[in-house]
Amino acid sequence: ERYMSIGCYYFSIRLLVTEGKLTVDWKTTDPKKIIAIATNDDNDNVSILSQQVKRFGRHVYSLQQSRTLQSLDIPVDVTKFSEDPQYKVQILKELAHSSDPEKITLSLSMAKYYNISPEEISLEHVCWVLTADTKNYSSLLSEQSKYTYKNPENTVNILKKEKVYEKISGFKYAMLTEYFKILLKASKLLNENPEVLNSIQIHLELLPMLIEIDEPIDYKVLSTENCDFLAIVETSLSQNNVHKFIDVLKKLQQFYHNYAPQVTS
Repeated sequence: ERYMSIGCYYFSIRLLVTEGKLTVDWKTTDPKKIIAIATNDDNDNVSILSQQVKRFGRHVYSLQQSRTLQSLDIPVDVTKFSEDPQYKVQILKELAHSSDPEKITLSLSMAKYYNISPEEISLEHVCWVLTADTKNYSSLLSEQSKYTYKNPENTVNILKKEKVYEKISGFKYAMLTEYFKILLKASKLLNENPEVLNSIQIHLELLPMLIEIDEPIDYKVLSTENCDFLAIVETSLSQNNVHKFIDVLKKLQQFYHNYAPQVTS
């Protein structure tokens, strides 16, 4: 890293002197500032010297960031991170598997620097939040909303590709609710047909009903077509909640038009 920094500093001074753009005293100016001036120069400059400066600058940045990742307990192969684009994506996705704001911000800023889609990293974080047991899930998801809905088709595809619904426990009503909220908003932006939107909306109406009943019932089993409704709920039935379960059954019948199990033996 030290030799890379020296090389970048050397070529930065040469570039700025050659093009008459060295406007500071290089002897007293922080080398990092010299490098910043040179690497932030006109992007259209395609001279060999300019490309050398930018190449060294990218390597130095990669080495510095890999050290930062290691300090955050992210295992990184420093050389591979500097040279392998796919490895960079892999590491930034791993970094996004966190509820730590510092790690999330770093993953997104590094993605922008390396011309990796911030949306890809953000959606990786969203999928992780939906399937992890995080207490501040609501705020974490809200902070990523500008990326989540930037490309709604991509959002829906990634949710399906990553099998997010399958990974969420049927007993995690709040997390399932967040999943369907994201799916509904993205689907609306895609102008999905009313039948698809209605089916998602019914999930969002059913889940609060189970939250109110407050019994350990697997929602994913309960909402499966042709499930044995009575067998699922009978151990949770009482005089106080039977009417609520009837409401749940009626809502399920809206979901599946031929859904007709009984609630009495």
